[in-house]
Parts: sequence; structure tokens; C-alpha cells
Amino acid sequence: MNYIESIDFINSLINYEKKFANYNELNYDPQKIKKALDAEKIVVNSQIFHIAGTKGKGSTSIYLAELIYRHTNENTGLYTSPHIERINERIVVNGKEITNEEFAELVSELKDKFNRYDLTFFEALTFMAMIYFNRKGCKYIVLETGLGGRLDATNFCLPVLSIITPISYDHTDVLGKTLSKIAFEKAGIIKQNIPVLSAGQRREALKVLKNVAKDKNSPFFYLPELVNYKINRRKKIFKVKYKDFHLKNIKFVIPSDVFIDNFILSLTAFKLHFKDINKYIIEDILKLELPYRMKVVKNFLFDVAHNDDSIKKLFQNIIKYRIGNKEKILLLGILSDKELSRIARIIKSYRKIFKRIILFDFKAIRDSGSKELFNLLKNVKNVEYIENLENLNFEEHNFYVVTGSFYIMKYVEDMLRNWKF
Repeated sequence: MNYIESIDFINSLINYEKKFANYNELNYDPQKIKKALDAEKIVVNSQIFHIAGTKGKGSTSIYLAELIYRHTNENTGLYTSPHIERINERIVVNGKEITNEEFAELVSELKDKFNRYDLTFFEALTFMAMIYFNRKGCKYIVLETGLGGRLDATNFCLPVLSIITPISYDHTDVLGKTLSKIAFEKAGIIKQNIPVLSAGQRREALKVLKNVAKDKNSPFFYLPELVNYKINRRKKIFKVKYKDFHLKNIKFVIPSDVFIDNFILSLTAFKLHFKDINKYIIEDILKLELPYRMKVVKNFLFDVAHNDDSIKKLFQNIIKYRIGNKEKILLLGILSDKELSRIARIIKSYRKIFKRIILFDFKAIRDSGSKELFNLLKNVKNVEYIENLENLNFEEHNFYVVTGSFYIMKYVEDMLRNWKF
């Protein structure tokens, strides 16, 4: 089986990323992964850092894996989702994706086992990643949940630290309509007697996290109580202060308070477990360009914000960092299962930033919701809808902000390769 064939096989498995199934233990069962690993006599001895939440899971996971690997020089696995361009992006060791050859070999070896244990697309990749990390001798693994936490395939593990990023409204048809219900699902990764670190949360979500941690006798660490930090946006530096440690004039590249927030969360997670921190390693990590996070290419800004809170933070960053000195046009493609009414309210609130707001449809693993979003905004003067972004005339005197979904990033950037500005 070659690489293309292995991708085709993986894609042939039941894929709840394409369409969510009824959210219950029958369709989402993390114990399937544990049973499969046990049956294959795979012992995962790695120290695992398990990350759930609504916003910032991916960047927090990437930052934490980099902090661990660069400080310890020990093999460190990173498992994230979704991928933007290549499925290999999901399985990484020491900052390097699994190769095409390794991917194909593993699928060829394990395909019968995927069927034997009745694994879905995400479960198969999770099972495969654990075997890959095991064979690579990973002392540490950073696992990002796919959906929720309690019933997520990654929740087979017994971590050394559970980490909860900010919780907001997303996938409410699956996880629940209230922050309390969503927080309960995210809190499902909290294990008995295992410490948990939470980012700053809204009161409703925080109460649930604290109660679950208390019930499980899990030490609860709350980021706002552990650290203070201040950002100088003009100089792109920040300072951070813990009770026993502080750093000044830390340089960063990505013009976004959000990614400093996410980095501080990962840094605090690292500090809770490893203690020692190297300023020069931190600054090297902060030079990383995260995939399509506040990525500027000529007069285009790409960002994968895809819920109301993250889109609001994107708009605030554009204002705070004075990004783009030309007239701005928003290009937004969104999936239909997102909280469209909440997103519509954010767009209305920040509409004056943009000369035009263009909502467009696109092909993805789930249905586009841009036309439905337009119906909620059609009375806003500068909002318009087009079926196909390829019909849009781009002009070099504008600055374009591209956002709304992971799935539009590569599509839009590929369109731009043949255009000259």
C-alpha cells in the first residue's frame, strides 16, 4: 500500500468529522482505544499532557510540545486535529510530521486491526499515533482532544496533567446548549488525583470545572491566580511574572494577544511539571509561525478563527495591532454547524472595521453555512454573499482578512498563487 492508497483507506472509515453521530457512548467510546492497545500489548509509558477546551487547543498543544522537547531534548509526540493540508500534520514527533512512507507503512500494517476493533477515522488515527509515538520512544506526548473530552477517543489516557483552554459556545448541537453542559464535557478529561490546569474561564464554566476536579480529588490550578503578564503591542514584547519566577522583554512574532494567552497557558503547564524555564528557548518558540494563525501574506491575513469568541478576538487584534494599513475586506467562509447567530452578532458589532464583508461558500467535509449566515446579516449594508470566491475580483489597494474555518485556508491561499499584487 502506497501513501495515496493509505490515505484512501483511512478516508474510507466512518468519519464523524464529516457528520457528527448521536453523541453517546455507543458512537464515541474512548475505551475502544484502550482495549485495542491492550489487545495488541502496546504499553504507553509516555508522560501524557491532555488538552481540551473550545479555543486555542491547537496552538497551546503545539507550544507545549515545543517547550517540552526543546527543554528536555527527549522525544516528544504531538497529536492534533484537524489537519489543514496534509493528514500527516496530525502526528508529529520533535516538531516533524510523520513521513509519507511511515504513514503508508503503518496503515498497511494496521488496516486489518482498524477493522477488527471497529475504529472510526479519528479513532484509527489516534490508535496509529500511539503506536508511532511508542516506536519512536517518546518520553512525552501532548494529546489534543478532537471533540469535547469526556467521550473523545484521546480520553483513553491517564495523563500527568489535564489542561483546559478557554471554553465557549461551539458544537452546541452535540455538546450542549449551555456553557455548563459544554464545560462538563470538556471536564471529562479530568482524572482521579491528576492535577488540572485551566485557562481563564467564564464563571459558569469555571464552577463546573472546579466541581469536577473536587469530586475527583484533582488539584486544580487556575491560570489567572498563578501568573500575571503584560503585553507591549507596539514593541511586540511581553513580561510574565509567577510568584517564584519572572521574565521581561520576551519577544514575539504573531501579532495577537490570543496567542500570548495560549503560550502563557502552555508555559504554565510546562512549569507545573518541569519547573526550569529557559528564556532563550521561549523566544525561539515564539518565532514560530503557527499554521494559518494570524498569518500575513502580502495584503492577506489568514486566521482559523471559527467561533464567535475567536472571531471577536481576531477583530480586536486587527484593531489593537493596527494590522493592514489599507481598506479592509473580510472574506468569511463558515461551516453550517457553527453558532451562526452568535457569529452574526459579532460581525454586526465590528462591521465598521471593513469596507466590505463577503460571505462565501466552499467545499469541505461538512456543509457550508455562509448563505445561512448572510440571511442573518442581509440588512447590514456592507455585507454580501457570493457562492464562489473565484468570482471575486481582488484589488491590490485592499487588505483582505480571510477567516471562518480551518477548511478554507489552503483553498484561498492556493487561489492566490497565480495572482500578482
